Amino acid sequence: FARALLYGSVASMIIGVVWYSRELKLNGTDPHLIAWFSAGAFVLLGFPISMCGIFMHLTNYYQPNVQCYVVRILWMVPIYSIQSWLCLRYINVAIYIETLRDFYES
Repeated sequence: FARALLYGSVASMIIGVVWYSRELKLNGTDPHLIAWFSAGAFVLLGFPISMCGIFMHLTNYYQPNVQCYVVRILWMVPIYSIQSWLCLRYINVAIYIETLRDFYES
């Protein structure tokens, strides 16, 4: 049941983003704002899924040698998605936001 709910919500999010982007384009909205709204929808989709995976790994921390690396990799999804979304919105300070992301990456 949970898997069907996940797939259904992902499919409805993709359909909703495509439909909403089309409506914004037909109404003459700036393409930059269309990209920002679309990216925001996928941030809202990916962030909770990644945080759930991180939480599940930390509550079931039985193989610390492996799970510490898995948690590090899972943290990349929220960091990169939020960073990219903020850079789309605040173009003038994008270089500073990307620098913060590069600190985590290194």
